[in-house]
Amino acid sequence: MKRLIACAVLGISMLGGLAAQERNVQHRRVYSVKWGHLQDFVSTMKDLQALYKTAGVEAPMIVLQSQTGPDRIMVIRYYAKMSDALANRRDAFKGKHEAEYLALNNRLSNFVNDRESKVSVRDTELSLPRAGELPPYFRVVQTEVKPGKMSEYRALIKEFVNTGIKPAGIKAYTVLTTQIGGSPDEIVTGTGLQSLGELDDPPVIKAMGGQAKFDAFLAKRAALVNHTDVEMYFLRRDLTTWTNPK
Repeated sequence: MKRLIACAVLGISMLGGLAAQERNVQHRRVYSVKWGHLQDFVSTMKDLQALYKTAGVEAPMIVLQSQTGPDRIMVIRYYAKMSDALANRRDAFKGKHEAEYLALNNRLSNFVNDRESKVSVRDTELSLPRAGELPPYFRVVQTEVKPGKMSEYRALIKEFVNTGIKPAGIKAYTVLTTQIGGSPDEIVTGTGLQSLGELDDPPVIKAMGGQAKFDAFLAKRAALVNHTDVEMYFLRRDLTTWTNPK
């Protein structure tokens, strides 16, 4: 579990790193796909992407699929403004392919048990400068910080970045604060992995001076949070249309 947190606490690092520089508002939607309907869902997503292109609607996205449970698909988009992240995308199709857009969304709903949407903002103070290459795997973490402990938690993460992340040579690390759709005390972090082998020997432990010092960090962290959820995702390159991050 300690090694799991070592990678997990690195946090949606590459996800934050893929937005154009001025786009720090992240909209992410997680779909729970019905059993046996993953290919139907994927096919419909591809049809939606084709419609976006036909209609001339800009909608670059990063698509991930969970490796740690039922079929769960995460769709991520970045925006420059909160209002853009919350806008009804149907409005972009008014007068041009609106009927097709609604039909495809209804079809997509037939293959989904439920969906969850959240809007977060990238913490530019705690995050590393943006990386521009999509890795094949992602470790995604959602942490609920105890009420009144956010300042202490952010200070601890800042120390972690300076003593662990940077010395370990981690190239992609992003911290996101939830604004809409979740607790105001929620922090989302993530890291992009080049291989699953990175989970077995996290470089951050060595960078921090060994297991004892890393355990001390975990103890401080545990005192500041209510709970942490960890998920492992892999990149769906066939569905990802954000191919030229800046």
